[in-house]
Amino acid sequence: MRIPTPLYALGAAAAIAALAGCSGGTSAVNPIAGSQPSGQHVSPMSMSRVPSVMNPAKLALVHPSTVQPKGWMSKDVGAGDAFLYVSQFFTSDIQVYRQTGTGQSPVGTIVNGVINPQGMTTTANGDLYVANTGANNVLVFHKGHLNPFRTLADPNQFPVDVAVDSDGTVYASNIFDVNAIAGSVSVYAPGANSPTSMLTVPNNLKVLFDGLNDSSTLYVNYIDLNTGLGAMVKYYPGSGTAHLTSVTTGFPGGLQFDNTQDLLGLDQLGPFAGIYELPSGTPSFTFASDNGDPLGVALVRNERHVYVSDAVFGVVHEYTYPGGVEVNTISTGLGSSSPPFGVATDPGAPL
Repeated sequence: MRIPTPLYALGAAAAIAALAGCSGGTSAVNPIAGSQPSGQHVSPMSMSRVPSVMNPAKLALVHPSTVQPKGWMSKDVGAGDAFLYVSQFFTSDIQVYRQTGTGQSPVGTIVNGVINPQGMTTTANGDLYVANTGANNVLVFHKGHLNPFRTLADPNQFPVDVAVDSDGTVYASNIFDVNAIAGSVSVYAPGANSPTSMLTVPNNLKVLFDGLNDSSTLYVNYIDLNTGLGAMVKYYPGSGTAHLTSVTTGFPGGLQFDNTQDLLGLDQLGPFAGIYELPSGTPSFTFASDNGDPLGVALVRNERHVYVSDAVFGVVHEYTYPGGVEVNTISTGLGSSSPPFGVATDPGAPL
């Protein structure tokens, strides 16, 4: 698979280059740095590869020629707008688009506190959670706001994805720790800003994406230490015991459950997006096979469309769901030099 070097795990370390775990590639101590787009999948980027310019305090925010009232994204953003968020690991920013029309341009850019962002998710009220890999934390933003109102510390870990349960419990999947030791999942009880427990992922070389179904069962994909391939485990509510599933991939990408509780998961090396009727480990339908590297995935609220970020070609594809017919490609504000990693959609909740 061809994946840009900087993918922490959406698909981090002693080196940030290895931290770009989102990308499918192999790496040793330095998971983020994998191969370059020459036909090899690239693994998570390592800290050492993060340009010094990625200092959020020095990056300007913005929507062209608009004044940001009270820290809001833009004067022309309305309460009825539903947003698409796209994280860019290398430039340490999150581009914000409306989920309408074709060929969208950003309506805002979030940079405050953002350092090498990867996986993201939103809650029913529109709050955005960001796995802020380079800063070893998870940032939380109110919809339409440019400054985080909450920071969840993830000491000595490199988070690459985040999932939030309906009761407010937060799960941050860590590609590995600062010593490049095997990955894990940090668990935050409702309201906690520091981990209250850690989940162990057995036999992992690095942990990548996570997601929850409606029964609050947590699913986590990772690279198996013994096979070098993608595997997936699940944790039942209140349990720290990992149960192996039958889902395997060449290199795991983002995952999400739809309202029928089918698993929508990406294989960066396939490349494809697959719909799985668990417990079957074979997808019943695949699409997005024309992606260079399908890395992040996000369904819209009515689940008629889905966005998939492409870390090789530097665009975000929009497909019908579950049909998988491409209807739009977003490229403005993105690029192959700083490919999109994570994607997230909000429900169009009030600002």
